[in-house]
Amino acid sequence: MISLVKDGWLVADKPKDVSSAKVVSKIRKLLKLSKAGHAGTLDPFATGILPIAFGNGTKTIQFLQNQEKTYLFKITWGISTDTDDNEGKIIAQSSKIPSSMEIDIALKKFVGEIYQVPPKFSAIKINGKRAYELARRGDCPSLSARKVNISRFERVNENKEKNSDSFLAVCGKGTYIRSLARDLATQLGTFGYVSSLRRTAYGPFNEKMAISLDKIISLVHKTEYFEYIYPISIVLDDIPAVEMNSGQADCIAHGQSVNLYDLSESSEKIVLSKEQMVKVMYEDRVIALATIDQSKLRPFRVLKH
Repeated sequence: MISLVKDGWLVADKPKDVSSAKVVSKIRKLLKLSKAGHAGTLDPFATGILPIAFGNGTKTIQFLQNQEKTYLFKITWGISTDTDDNEGKIIAQSSKIPSSMEIDIALKKFVGEIYQVPPKFSAIKINGKRAYELARRGDCPSLSARKVNISRFERVNENKEKNSDSFLAVCGKGTYIRSLARDLATQLGTFGYVSSLRRTAYGPFNEKMAISLDKIISLVHKTEYFEYIYPISIVLDDIPAVEMNSGQADCIAHGQSVNLYDLSESSEKIVLSKEQMVKVMYEDRVIALATIDQSKLRPFRVLKH
């Protein structure tokens, strides 16, 4: 099988009612990828940005996972479900529908570092079992509160409905929007669940960069789909770069260290004064990630051979 593309990132616009793994599988087959993986799983009912790395791009997934995500979602008030979304069973109800003023006041308590308990129907492992597996068979998984960061949380109400409100949230790694909705409802003295959810941005990726499965299918035998392929370096922009010459690049590509004093003066200053981790460049391509160990630059992840 000859891959149509070698290394990089593609941003899929995940449709509703399809798992993230299924989207990756379809794209892998369409583009004949030998290796592919995604960052930031979206629940089946959710839509939006699903970054997919392939080839050596899979070695950089962890660097995207630490970046912020943006979501647009709707909370339906007065109802609690066992999954905290519209796919679960109703387990509690309330007649209280919060006012816009009540909501705006409560939102302030959810910005910054907060603690949240993940949904019982989540992929978190408990003694080797996924929480959702335990919940499906009737067990009540005990999940501990986790610290997450919410940098922005506001009501947008683009399509205001009687018993629901729309929101925008920008959050860090590990945040569950379903938990955020559930906890906001509790703070407001009622119940609530996520009735729609769309991820609109993830790190450097946004909706304008995304491509639907249907469009990939229509372009797979044309050259146009290459405009939706992004380089490995796109998720590494915050990491300082060090340029190598041909000989140094060859050493790094084979996992060998390079003496810091053999680098150019400008590169040496960047390494020594700013970061312990750098991206190693050769001819404008990222070939490895490396760390400083005494007087050596040691590669810990080789991306290009």
